[in-house]
Amino acid sequence: MPRLLIADDSAASRRALRNLLEGNGWEVCGEAEDGLAAVEKTAILKPDLVILDFRMPNLNGLQAGQTIHTADPRIPLLLFTLDGIAPPLEDLARRAGFRGALSKSGGIFALSEAIEELLQGKTFFLRASATMSPANSHYDSRSATEEAKKKAIPEPATQDAASRR
Repeated sequence: MPRLLIADDSAASRRALRNLLEGNGWEVCGEAEDGLAAVEKTAILKPDLVILDFRMPNLNGLQAGQTIHTADPRIPLLLFTLDGIAPPLEDLARRAGFRGALSKSGGIFALSEAIEELLQGKTFFLRASATMSPANSHYDSRSATEEAKKKAIPEPATQDAASRR
């Protein structure tokens, strides 16, 4: 039975996700409330797959995923977020080592499909739903992408970089 680790800063989201995953026959071997805990628990528990929320404290999902991927590139990573998966966010996720990404609005069937695909060594990237309003999709994607760029890819420590913050 595949062992999964859930990382989300919302206890309610972790609980709901655990119930869903265990209801589908997967074992949840651990939970993490932030990105740093996800990195630490992955190193200890060695799960078969890690599901990471994007917006978490102490390391966002992309930062935690990149750290996990560097330590053990065999572990599949799934970005599961409220943000829409626009091409720039998908690109950042791929570069951080994620094999899959989807929005929480994609539904439980898409999540189950993503987990199955990743456990089989495939990739699964589901872009923002066509049913989302274009204004909301654009706003969410742009804000998520801008946050990802700021946090996932460190800027060189120069005077210019420091003055832009």
